[in-house]
Formats: sequence, C-alpha cells, structure tokens
Amino acid sequence: MNDYLQDVAVRFHPLFKAVTSLTDLFCDLHLNNEYRDMCREMALAMCHDGTPMARGKPLSWAAGIVHAVGWVNFLQDPSFEPHMTSKQLARRLCVSQGTMSAKLKILREKLSLVQFDPDWCLPSLMADNSLLWMLSVVFLWAAREPMLQMLRGLGKSLEGGLKSITSWCTEPAAELTSRLRTIHRGRTMTVRGRFWQSQSTICI
Repeated sequence: MNDYLQDVAVRFHPLFKAVTSLTDLFCDLHLNNEYRDMCREMALAMCHDGTPMARGKPLSWAAGIVHAVGWVNFLQDPSFEPHMTSKQLARRLCVSQGTMSAKLKILREKLSLVQFDPDWCLPSLMADNSLLWMLSVVFLWAAREPMLQMLRGLGKSLEGGLKSITSWCTEPAAELTSRLRTIHRGRTMTVRGRFWQSQSTICI
C-alpha cells in the first residue's frame, strides 16, 4: 500500500485509504490479488484535483471501482473465474445496484473505460486480450518502415536483429506488461503511449 501512497498527493491520502481499505477487504474475501491491485490503481487514478470521488461515501466509490474493474474484465461472465453477478456484487458490498451503476457510469466516462481495456485488464487475462493484439497489429503495420530501419541498424546482419527480437517475444506477456505498466494513472496519455509502442514492438 505504501508504494501507492507515494504517488498520491498528501491531501488525498485519507480519501485513498478510505476507499482502498474497502476494496482491499472485498477483493481479499471474494476475488483475488489481481482485482485488489487493479482497484488500488483505479482509486489512485481518481485521486486528483476536482475528482468526483471527493463527493459521496467511500463505500459507494469502493463499490463503483470494484464494479468498474469487474466490468472491464467480464466478472459477470460465468465462463470467467472469478465470477460474480452485479446483484451479488451489490449485496456483498452492502450498496444498491443503482448506486453502484451510477459510480460505474462516472468511472467509465472519466477514465474512458472499455471492456478488456488494456490499461485495466488483469495481468492473467492480458495474453488472451484480443483487443490488445488487434491494436498491436495496427500499430505494427503503421510502424513497419521505422522498424525495418531499426533492424538494419541492429548489427551486421538481419539474423542478429531477429535473434534480439525473438528474445523479446518469448517473455511471458503477463510479466512483460506488468513491467511496462506504471502505477501513476494521473498521466494516462503518457502511459498509454508507452504501452502501445511497447506492445507493437513485442508483436513483431
């Protein structure tokens, strides 16, 4: 938790702690560590000047954040594990479905969330994220000429360059994306720019 607090302005520490203490407890009881950490990151992203999270009860926002992370990662789909319906989620969090859905709507708008959003996808689901790899192919195609120039300059032969690229490709996707991800969600555009550039390189 202290690692996250380093990226939170001191004036938002009480708010961050109030919300994440609830999301941590819920995820430890009903979900898993990946959900817990992603909920922390989403709470961190909302700790900024003018945040709507400063208005309303911490429990309502905790419920909204869990619901938002679950929505991105198909928590309500029975083919996924863990699985939980929105009704079960609201009941276990002791909030109404209406309150939870209202917070989800705000979070989706403020963070531009989409389902299987690469910025908020659980590491264990990253390798199967079709949206991520589809976008990676698009970026790779757009960057084909610069990449070819880079390969030509890597060494005396193309073979040497391909050997280097192969070592990148063999690293497990979840580990690589975990290393590339930065906790500071306040700089969303910078994070996404680095993320997509890295992914397009991986997919060569």
